[in-house]
Amino acid sequence: MTSEADPQVGTLTALKWCTSDGSAINCSANTPATSMDTAYDGGAGVTVDTSSLVFNLTSTADFEVQSGGSSVLTVIDTGLVGIGTATPSVKLDVVGNAKVDGAMTVTGAMKIGTTISTCDGSTAGTFRWTGTAAQVCTGTMWRTLAVELGAASLTSPTTGAIGHSRKPALSWTAGANSYSYKVWVDDDSLFSSPAVNGIITNNTSYTVTDLLASATLYYWKIESCSGLNGGGDCGVMSTTTNTFTTNLCPENFILVPGDGGLGTTDFCVSKYEMKNDGSGNAVAQAGSTPYVNINATDAFTKCSNLGASYSMITNPQWMTVARNIEGVAGNWSGASVGSGLIRRGHTDNSPAYSVSASTDDQGYSGTEQSSSDSAGSGWEQGRTHTLSNGELIWDFAGNVWEWVDWDTTAGFTLGPTNAAATWKELTTLEGSVGANDVQSTGGYTSAQSFGQWYGGAGGATIRGGYRNGTTTSGIFSLNLTNASSFTNVYVGFRCVYAP
Repeated sequence: MTSEADPQVGTLTALKWCTSDGSAINCSANTPATSMDTAYDGGAGVTVDTSSLVFNLTSTADFEVQSGGSSVLTVIDTGLVGIGTATPSVKLDVVGNAKVDGAMTVTGAMKIGTTISTCDGSTAGTFRWTGTAAQVCTGTMWRTLAVELGAASLTSPTTGAIGHSRKPALSWTAGANSYSYKVWVDDDSLFSSPAVNGIITNNTSYTVTDLLASATLYYWKIESCSGLNGGGDCGVMSTTTNTFTTNLCPENFILVPGDGGLGTTDFCVSKYEMKNDGSGNAVAQAGSTPYVNINATDAFTKCSNLGASYSMITNPQWMTVARNIEGVAGNWSGASVGSGLIRRGHTDNSPAYSVSASTDDQGYSGTEQSSSDSAGSGWEQGRTHTLSNGELIWDFAGNVWEWVDWDTTAGFTLGPTNAAATWKELTTLEGSVGANDVQSTGGYTSAQSFGQWYGGAGGATIRGGYRNGTTTSGIFSLNLTNASSFTNVYVGFRCVYAP
């Protein structure tokens, strides 16, 4: 091994700078201007004159450049690069601002954040995501970027629907890029004076809060918006404008299809047993317990006082409702007509008092039973029944007895007084009581929870049974023993309306 002066190895002069070509070592006096340790200690620069520089770290080692002890640039052993962070989590992880002086091409998706809130001259041109919309700072305000809104598709009520509540529940499917909606309802197809005037909702459903006119054709549509609470861009209308006709019935009265065999035409019946409004007036409502301790003639007057076309339910109308309920499969425990039991309401004296109604999905409210109970062990205590037109009625059986006007003769009329004052199955007829007065279409009895009937000399009719009636109570239950002056805490009444 030789040098330029052929010195012997071991006699090399100090500060000689040596290089090797792989077969020989060449030393000269041209030492580097600054060593790495001198550059670090003295603050001088280090120049590397080479075509490539490779740092080959071990598989578990990181490469880090610091400034004052804080990480400036880090390359961890997995190849992730951090600027301003020693723990990068992606290929390039920058903590702080970054500037690109030139075009930037992103071939994948680019995500913008939500943390920036200030929009002024220093942030002009900045994009952000609000959680529901993309926005750009103009230098004075955030402006939501235009998106292509999709039209909502109306689902219910379907166009042409009739007999809807005067506070209808509207629903639709979401439009593309839509985060809120404006609801429009009007009896004019031009929406010149809407009853629901652009009410805003962030949901895809809305229930009208103000009572609509009865028996009226209404139009409804939905306007999509790109931001929450009606914000962003709006103006895209639903794919259709649907129509529906409101119920013929007053609020909290339901339509009952007439029964030609019983001599009835369509009528409206109170959905609930009548309640006292606190001033002695009868009202149809779910809340509070039934209006009781009222005799038959006073109850008849309370119904008439509601206005023209109101009256107490008659026996043919009661039978119309009862036979309609009988023919709906969903009212039976076996899910088909005649299979199992039918609900007979709150009739087991647990609790030992009448109870108020609730929302329609809580048909066992107050009974201490549930729909999961087996038939005969609690299921039959359900307090609601469904009619063939989908309407739902509360406490048509059980809770409290209800006064019934025997026929349509003016004033309150008595029923037959010539049947024995004993409990009888519905299949047994006696005195002047006929099949259309008391019997089901299918010949059912208390064995199917249809109730029993009781004669007597009083003739004032009460029907449906009460909270402690057990098997004598049911939708066909009938009691003729009392005088019209009778009052009790377990006797109330129900009104009807002729549309």
